[in-house]
Amino acid sequence: MAGYVGALLFSIFQLPQIYKTWTSKSAADVSVFAIQLLLIASLCFSYYAYHAGFWPIFVKNTVVCISSVCLLRLVNAYND
Repeated sequence: MAGYVGALLFSIFQLPQIYKTWTSKSAADVSVFAIQLLLIASLCFSYYAYHAGFWPIFVKNTVVCISSVCLLRLVNAYND
């Protein structure tokens, strides 16, 4: 059960940053490099989890990939 809770919390941890960037229309304090590293790591973990059959880890990392792409798009749109 703790694994599912951790996966859920890890999946949504970028939502406050996405919301703040979207509402403020500013991405001045967002680290693009950190988001890119997180995206690459999540893609690798998603690939591994899919092939190993670890579905909660696959779903978690897929959600993190999607939120990372959303945040990168906001950074590109609102970059000062």
